[in-house]
Amino acid sequence: MGVLRLDSWKVFLIMMSTIIGASIVDDKYVLIKTTISIIAYAAIFGWYLIVGSTINDSLPDEDYKSDTLFKINCVYLFAFLAMSKVMQNASEVVESEMPIYIMIAFGYYAFAFLYVVFFSASSFIKAEENQIGRKDKLKLESVYLSFLLFIIGVWVLHPRFQQLYPKHQ
Repeated sequence: MGVLRLDSWKVFLIMMSTIIGASIVDDKYVLIKTTISIIAYAAIFGWYLIVGSTINDSLPDEDYKSDTLFKINCVYLFAFLAMSKVMQNASEVVESEMPIYIMIAFGYYAFAFLYVVFFSASSFIKAEENQIGRKDKLKLESVYLSFLLFIIGVWVLHPRFQQLYPKHQ
């Protein structure tokens, strides 16, 4: 995948430029702000999808697990945020009470995000363990936090992806 060939600073700049771009565009330019926000969501969850799938696909059969739920959750996260942004800008009336289906959708959003982070982190740890043959529980927690705080994780983890997968360079 092309993302794995990019230097970590380039991936970081792509993510940060879209996030900052979406936050600095004035609210009166609704279409531009919504478009940049959707691009930011695509960059973030696209990174998770590419990295998590690539790592999982490279694992040996005994460590490989189905990534169907992971992929569905990545698409859900992107779609939920994109639709939220579009609906936020399209609606003028704010309800005083949140409907139950919105609460359920948001609850699943929280689960999906944590699952995507966990799947990516655990697959990455398994790939590193297979390459260097060492297990470390603290390492799993630090990698999980690096994926959770993806902006920092790009700087920390992306160079390690390139070491694991030199064929993508």
